Order: sequence, then structure tokens, then C-alpha cells
Amino acid sequence: MTHYLFTIALLPPAVFALFWAVKRKKHTGMAAGFWFDMFLVTLGVCALLAALAYPDSAASFLFLVCAALVFAFLLLFGVYILLGLLLWNTVQMLKRERPSLKHMLTLILALAILALMALPWVLGKSGLFPWLYPLWMALLGTAVFFAFHSLVFLTAFYVGKWFPPRKRVDYIVVLGSGLIDGKVPPLLAGRVDAALRYAARQKRKTGREPCLIMSGGQGADEPRPEAEAMREYAMEKGYPAELVLAETQSKNTRENFLYSKRVAEAHSEGKPYCCIYATSDYHLLRAGLYAGRAGFSCDGVGGRTAGYYLPNALLREYIAYVVMNKKRYLTIAAVVFALSLTLWGALALLAWFARML
Repeated sequence: MTHYLFTIALLPPAVFALFWAVKRKKHTGMAAGFWFDMFLVTLGVCALLAALAYPDSAASFLFLVCAALVFAFLLLFGVYILLGLLLWNTVQMLKRERPSLKHMLTLILALAILALMALPWVLGKSGLFPWLYPLWMALLGTAVFFAFHSLVFLTAFYVGKWFPPRKRVDYIVVLGSGLIDGKVPPLLAGRVDAALRYAARQKRKTGREPCLIMSGGQGADEPRPEAEAMREYAMEKGYPAELVLAETQSKNTRENFLYSKRVAEAHSEGKPYCCIYATSDYHLLRAGLYAGRAGFSCDGVGGRTAGYYLPNALLREYIAYVVMNKKRYLTIAAVVFALSLTLWGALALLAWFARML
């Protein structure tokens, strides 16, 4: 038994090593979130097996009791706790932000969960539930897939925050997010500040500061390009003017990377260089997709986001992330839906035949 447990105990370190290798290759990505989740799962399974192997131990007994209570609590009340948190966040958003679709995403998600929970009751009242039960289970199966996928997305978000890149870089591309009255608002300031913190840490370690590439064009309602305001903000913070470059053509994140890459290549005069990007923390994963598609291989650092604003921002980013890969996820959702419908439809048909006999 001891030898068996020792072998099982090697699994979590092995999975963590795999996670670390994936993360080092691509700092901001879903793969890193998935393998960190697998590390937590294997760690929990090993702890559970150890507790079951030595049930007479007081520590093992306490662990098993606590694990059973937590599991039962989440099973019975987890969805209601989630609904409560979503509705509470909606209230907080309404207190601080003007009502709009992008600020009401937590409310929309709460209503969608309530509708999915109420659907069996509605079908039961209509008398159609036995026949439409497979359809409801197919919808539920699809929802479970996206729930798992969003959990991996959330883990990947925190991995990006907990394990920021530490390498020496030549450039930091700072992504724009819009000006207010021609000035840098708090959200955009957070992105510039994230780049300044990374540059300051690098200077302390290596004595060399990277160039900052401020990336953002002029919107229809803006008196000047974002990059100019961002450059001015960085210099007001004491960053050397000769190390702050401006890219003023881009209109979106994809163009941020395309045009910033040209600036970096021109400034480096064809020499190899290392680069990361700075954006809001919730935007790290989607920005990483754009960076890869632009051929701009780099990691990212995130500026801090207000706690009340973060849930809606993450929901918006998750939806945008799925839309960016819509063919892949529509195909997966269709397969999950079809398999669930076939399985539960077959079971319902067998049950009907059993009753007829």
C-alpha cells in the first residue's frame, strides 16, 4: 500500500511540471489553465486516497469529513450561491456604471441559469416532459461543457496573474483602450502602469529599461491618438522620453499588434528582440490570441481591474474568446448536443418500450 501511494504521489508533481512547461512556452493560454486544473485535481485525488488508506488517522478522518461536507454543500447549494453572487454583482455594477448590455452580463447569465433550472418544471406542467426530456438533457450537457470550459478560462486568467513573465525584454507593447476627454482614464492608466512596473523590476535586476510602444489610434470621438496621451502619461511618471515610442494607426487589438510589430522591427533595425505586451488583466488571454495571429510571439502582463467590474469584464472576454474560435466551439457544442440527445433519446425510447411491454 505504501509503495502504491508513493507512486500515486508522484503524479501531482509530474502534472505541475507539465503545466510549467506549457506555461513557459505560452504564458497566456487555455492550455496552461487546463493543466493547472489537472494539477489541482490530481493533488486532491492523492489526498483523498491517502486519507482512505489510513482511515484510523485523526487527520485523515478530519479530511474525509471536511471533503464530504464541502462536496455535499456545493452539490446542494453551489448553483444558488453562484446565482446570488451574480445578482449581487449586478447591483454593484448598477451603482457604479451606467446601465448597458456589457454591464449587465452577470444578470443575463443569472437569468439563463434560472431558465435552464425552470425548464423541467415548465415542461412537466405542460405534460410534454417525458418526450422532451432528452432535449433538456442535451441542453444541460452543452451547458456543462461550456461551464467546464469557462472554468478553464478562469483558471488561465488567474495563472496569468499569479505567474507573470520574468524574462528580460526589449519592448513592451501597451494596448490602448480609449481616452476620456483626451486624457488617460483609470482603465488605460492601469495598462501603462503594468508596463512601468515590469520595466522598473527589470531595471532593478539588469540595469536596463525596455522601450515602451504605446499602441492606439484616434477614435472618432477622441481629440488625439491614444498613443500620444499614453506616451505623455508615461513620461509624467518619469519614464525616459527616448524609450517611449508611439504607434498611432491602430483601431483595434489586432492592429495594435500588427502595427506595433512594425515599430519594433524598425526600431531594432533587424536585430533579434524580445517583447511582451501590457493590457488589462482580464484581457490577457484574448490579447494573446491576437498576438499569435499577428505573428507577434510574446507574453503579457495585466493591469489591475476593480473587483466589482471584473466579473462582467471576464464574461465579456470569455464570450469574445469563444466567438474568435466560433467554428471550433460551435462544432464541439453541436457534437456534445447530438451525443447527449442520442443517448438520452435512446434511453427514453427504451423506457417507453419497457412500459408498453
